[in-house]
Amino acid sequence: MKTVLPAICIFLSVALSGFGEAPGATAPAKDKDSESTVDIESLPRQVRQALEKVHVGMTRKEVEKSMRADGGWGYGERYYVPGFVVKSKLVMIKIAFQPAGMPDAIYANGLVRVEWMQNHDLSVRWSDDVVRQIGEPFLSGGAID
Repeated sequence: MKTVLPAICIFLSVALSGFGEAPGATAPAKDKDSESTVDIESLPRQVRQALEKVHVGMTRKEVEKSMRADGGWGYGERYYVPGFVVKSKLVMIKIAFQPAGMPDAIYANGLVRVEWMQNHDLSVRWSDDVVRQIGEPFLSGGAID
């Protein structure tokens, strides 16, 4: 039961966050402490450049060259642009990652995905996890772990 509960929690977290609906699609970020999405054109040039570098198909390692994880753990995660604050908030995006080694057909099928996750060690975020979905930028105070 110890391995089943974390896998189900991860699945529900990803499913309820709006990720996993259409691989490669972009969804607006809805987060408990986000004030609103932000127009990318209104952001400083360096922030826009960092956000525009992130795209579906790149690895977590590639994402982390220009973005930083905002604490927490999971496969639907918040990332921020380091070194920039807008209106006293971090500029963030949510990114859904497909775990390394998970076949595309399994990722696309929610029920099969849960079973796969129950049978694999997901206690570590791997640098070769793949971006499957990117949310809209938003402003947030960040997470405190």
